Amino acid sequence: MNTFKILIPLHTMPDTKSFITLFFENLLPVIKNRTKVQIMWLVYTPEKLPVIPQNNSEDIILDIHNYKNALEVIQKEKPDIIYASETWQFIDYALSSTAKLFHIPVFCMVYSDIWIAKSTTKNIISNLNRFFQNSIPTDTELHKKKFMKRGRFYIYKYLFLLRTMMALKTDRLQTLFKIWKFVLLDRLDPRFASETIQFLENESLIKQRLDLGFNKSNLIVTGNPIYDAAFHKISNQKNTAKKDGIIHVLFAPSTLYEHGFWTSKQREYAVKETVRQIIKNGKGMSITVKIHPSSSVLSDYKSLIHPIDSSIPVYQKGDIQDFLKDSDLEITFQSSTTEVYALLAKKPIIICNFFNIQGDVFLERGLAIDCKDPSSIITSIDTALSSNPASEQKREDFIREFMYKWDGRAAERICDKIIELVEKRKVNQ
Repeated sequence: MNTFKILIPLHTMPDTKSFITLFFENLLPVIKNRTKVQIMWLVYTPEKLPVIPQNNSEDIILDIHNYKNALEVIQKEKPDIIYASETWQFIDYALSSTAKLFHIPVFCMVYSDIWIAKSTTKNIISNLNRFFQNSIPTDTELHKKKFMKRGRFYIYKYLFLLRTMMALKTDRLQTLFKIWKFVLLDRLDPRFASETIQFLENESLIKQRLDLGFNKSNLIVTGNPIYDAAFHKISNQKNTAKKDGIIHVLFAPSTLYEHGFWTSKQREYAVKETVRQIIKNGKGMSITVKIHPSSSVLSDYKSLIHPIDSSIPVYQKGDIQDFLKDSDLEITFQSSTTEVYALLAKKPIIICNFFNIQGDVFLERGLAIDCKDPSSIITSIDTALSSNPASEQKREDFIREFMYKWDGRAAERICDKIIELVEKRKVNQ
């Protein structure tokens, strides 16, 4: 097969770690071993990129500000297949809607819903509050903040979709009413992705998708490629936590504030108190902080942590698996994929649940220690190290239920289907 093009909408630059970049970081090497492929990253950020960097001759970075709508993107760039979420994301929906006109296959990865669920009321309040925020989750420096930046970015993406609907001559009023309803309620509508091929992280997602009204023939259970590398690393390495008599704590605060679950005061309290307790009572302990690679603001966390102890390293870049490898245990908040990586690496997990948020699967299944008060952190560390709550049986049960076949071959299964879709389209052209 000749070289084929994959178009991928992305809200960051491709070198920033996110679910999407991790997904393709593990998938693309497998595809490239089978055939030639060109990646086109359609980057959508609040401002036009000052310079469009081109990392190599294969990948292309496209700035969404250079296009009026999704129809223009597809007509100019001519992708053979498109990655687009099946949810209400404006840019993804614009691309998937346009793809139908050209009979271009669309695919996405569906993750397990193992994190915190919000009520409808909380969804509406959270989304309205975020609309007025002066930054977006992918900002990395405070100086990038602007008045109501997040809301204005919402409007930009909304108008991009509106222009797409006008170009496609669809029922714009009905479509846009549905879009805003799903923005407020965070509910999926299968009509948004009636022809999208959905690669599922586990088998339980089949029933969930069918109950939502999705087509069974478009649901394919593959497992998640982002855990393929973890399988190979963990299978071939020994525990390398330092044997120096010091307890090495990895503090990986999850993005509950950045995604509207917490207020800024809650985040400040949780981060500061966690660090203070370890510094105050943790003789013989060291702490390393690893924040989210794209959703967190590095300077925010440094301003919270360094006044307490300026020697504490705070990292944003780097592979979480490498940080876990050199740690004895992980402390986090809820709703974080770092919990999964820590479980896979057989590292004890402590969840600082200071505000008694419900719905974390790791707590419900006894895979982590529930620390409800900062004063209990040191006791929780001692308990976790003496007896990891995630027994081997609990670990295996979690992998079986949420990760399908954790065998390091999820990318291969997805690759097979992608090539099949592209070849079928080329035959029918």
